[in-house]
Amino acid sequence: MNDSNGVSSLFSGHPISKNIIYHSLGECSNPESAYLKLAAQFLELERAGKTVLSLIKSDNLPTVAAALKLGLVPCGLITSKDPGGTDVDVVVLNYSSTEPGPVSFTPFPQKGLSDGMLTLRISTRPDGARMFQDHYDSVTRFWSIYPDIPFSQFDKDCRLANLYWLLGKKMMLSIFENKTQELIGRISLRPVVPPRVGDVGYGVFSGFRGKGYASQALKMLSGWLMTDGGFNRLELGVKPENIASKKVALKAGYVLEGISKSRLINQDGTFSDQLSYVKTNP
Repeated sequence: MNDSNGVSSLFSGHPISKNIIYHSLGECSNPESAYLKLAAQFLELERAGKTVLSLIKSDNLPTVAAALKLGLVPCGLITSKDPGGTDVDVVVLNYSSTEPGPVSFTPFPQKGLSDGMLTLRISTRPDGARMFQDHYDSVTRFWSIYPDIPFSQFDKDCRLANLYWLLGKKMMLSIFENKTQELIGRISLRPVVPPRVGDVGYGVFSGFRGKGYASQALKMLSGWLMTDGGFNRLELGVKPENIASKKVALKAGYVLEGISKSRLINQDGTFSDQLSYVKTNP
């Protein structure tokens, strides 16, 4: 079907369930307007007992944003084939007139955040190789709570970092040293269950440690999250023996709130206590 502006929408049935309807939007300059015009049709299908799933390519962020604004709810990421046979990531969003949509993060500055010495920007696909390399650095592995992660996962996460941010799933930022333009670390935020609360993580790569970069990046991001970002409380967990990470938290203005016993797994399968640091919005 085409609307009055010639924007095409394709509706197709599910190969197994007759109650599932797939929807895809053709190329358009104003996806928000296009989705608003589809709202009545989506509602009609829902009232007829149909589940409407809108399929959008993961790199088409304006269309994903328009679907989210209408209230569609993300329900997964699938791999499909483009006309040339290449695998593409596709976001699946479910229309619901009753279920509230996700809470998106505040849009991050296009040019990133900079204090003159460091710049933080949303991670991109080229950053994945360096992050994968750091994942197997001996210092990183010693303190990490994560198992071995393949390169394909780093590649995917960095490729989809803008999408993850838009969906409110997590924030993945790369840290760059301005004078060399080198990627020197990473910093991330994961929302937790209470609204406007997030869990932060950070790491500086070998060769750039001991320069105060981690605390500098953490302080910069925390400041933005609590002003423009709308967060009220930021949390981070540190193993008691990780002296460097404790110094980073304190230098960035976090305070020790308490200890959680046997919370963080070690690489040998044992568990360490967690020192819980917090920063709240004044």
